Amino acid sequence: MERLLLKCTDRLSLLAAPATLEQVYDFGANAFDSVFDTLRMTTSCIVLDVPHQWSDGPKRALVGAD
Repeated sequence: MERLLLKCTDRLSLLAAPATLEQVYDFGANAFDSVFDTLRMTTSCIVLDVPHQWSDGPKRALVGAD
C-alpha cells in the first residue's frame, strides 16, 4: 500500500488517479475492493473524490461507506 500512496504530510496520503486525460480508465466495479479493505484496516478516515459520472466503481464505493 505504501508504494501506491503519495505522502503529502504526516497525516495525509493520496492515492492519485493517472495524470493523463487522453485515455479513459474504466475499472471494474470491484477493482478497488482490496485497496479499500486494506485502507480500512490501516487508516482512521478515507476521503473519496469521486468523478461526476456515475459508473459502477464510485457507486460501489459509496454504498460500502459507513
